[in-house]
This record gives sequence, structure tokens and C-alpha cells, in this order.
Amino acid sequence: MVKIVTFIYEFINKYRMHNINLIEASIVDYLLELSLEVMRRFRGTHKITQKSDNSLVTDSDRNIETLLKNQFANLLPNSYFLGEENSDMTPDQYRKIFENEYVWAIDPIDDTANFANGNPFFAVSVGLLKKDNDGHTPVAGAVLFPALNEIIYTKDGKSYSIQLSSREETELQTPRNESEKSTVMLTDSFYKKYDFNHQVTNAQPRQVGCTVANIAYTAIGRSIGTMTAAHLWDFAGGLAIAHNLGVNMRRYSDGAVKDFFGVDDFIIGNPKKMENERNVYS
Repeated sequence: MVKIVTFIYEFINKYRMHNINLIEASIVDYLLELSLEVMRRFRGTHKITQKSDNSLVTDSDRNIETLLKNQFANLLPNSYFLGEENSDMTPDQYRKIFENEYVWAIDPIDDTANFANGNPFFAVSVGLLKKDNDGHTPVAGAVLFPALNEIIYTKDGKSYSIQLSSREETELQTPRNESEKSTVMLTDSFYKKYDFNHQVTNAQPRQVGCTVANIAYTAIGRSIGTMTAAHLWDFAGGLAIAHNLGVNMRRYSDGAVKDFFGVDDFIIGNPKKMENERNVYS
């Protein structure tokens, strides 16, 4: 009898650990709870330092990342994490992480410069990828915009948003077509490397500094496209959101759709020293 009860208990635990719908719900519940703590820190003072790649990091980045890791490690035991603390890892260390079945890619504050300067355009990004034969595929994601009163997330194969103040949930639809009012979201470094050709599109270029916002907003139709070259944790929260809405990431070099991802698809080390191919959402 004891063996039967133990088997049932272990089966239920295994089912809960690997049921993506339950994981998605738990991610959203925790981010809704965390939003108050993030806003408390946003309104406070910040201890700011520079990382090895010369980007900014605050004490809030570190503390919030620890909270996220502790929460999601309990949610999905034996999963692995990529985040700010991995910024100095070697390519071999990254590849070792991608040998595992589940990989969390989290950015506690994207964009730190906006956050530290009182600009509300920053986000908490949480993405979960699962290993498949061809690489890792995004299976869950959420992007919290605490100062903008919104969270965008995946649930049951669809994408939704919630207004934090009202807790009103809205199912998100397929993006709109391009019009004279359309925008294209670009990274801060875009204009340093490329010329934007206004003859190719009527869309107006916009820069907000928040990489995951570029992808999430493109996915839900607030922009018709974006281009990025970044660390995985900078935008992983938007990958599954976009996938659920039929918005694809494509390689800039040949336009090929990216359904699966591996360590070689993202910047490793110092972005300022990288000149490999960019990824485009459209």
C-alpha cells in the first residue's frame, strides 16, 4: 500500500512539473505578485555598477534575478538558468547549459538604464525553452511592464495581456497589417550599423531601449517588425508570445524562419565585439 501511494505521489509531482499550462499560470501569478516589489525599487534609489560588457546593472537587477531563480527552481526542479549572472560565461559553459531539457532565460530588468533613470519603459522578462531534436523551442513566456500597468504572457497555446490595476485579461489577436501609422521597433545600436531605408516601408522607426518590448509589441501588433542582436535572456520572454500569434523570428542573412534555438543563435560575451548575423521578427 505504501509503495502504491508513493508511486501516485511521484506521478502527480512529475505531471505537475512538466505540465506547461500549470507552469505558465505559475509564472504569471508570481510576476503579478512581484510587480509591487519591482515598483518599490523603481521609486527608490539605485546602486549602479558596470558589467564586463560595459552595460549597467543595479542592485535591483541582482536581487530580483535571485527572487526569480528561487521561485522557478522550485517550480521546475533540475531546470537551468541563463541571466545577468551568466554574462561572463564562456561559449563552452553556455553549451553545457543547453544540453539540459529545460532552460529558463530571465532578465530581471530590461532596460536597466531606463529603470535607473526613472523611465517607465522597462520590463521583467521570463522565458522557458524545452529541448527537442533540433534544439530548444520556446514553450512559455511572460513580459511584465510594471510601470506601464501591463503583463503580456502565454497560456494554453495563446497569448494574453492583463492590466495590473484591474486584473482584466484580454486574449491577443493576430497582428494588424502595415499602414501609414505603423512603426518598426529598433535597437539603440541599429543606426550605428545600418541605414534605415524609408522607401522599403512606410513604418516609422521607434527606439524604446527595451529589447523584449520590441519583440512583444511586434508580436501583438503594436509594431510591424523589429531587428535585434542580444543575449538570450534579453528577449526570451517574448519568444513563445510571438510564436503563439504566428509571428516568426527570421535570420537576417537569408530570411529563414527560426523555430528552434541553440546557443549559437544568440550573442555570447561582449555584444560590442560581436558582428555576426542579426535576427528579425516579422
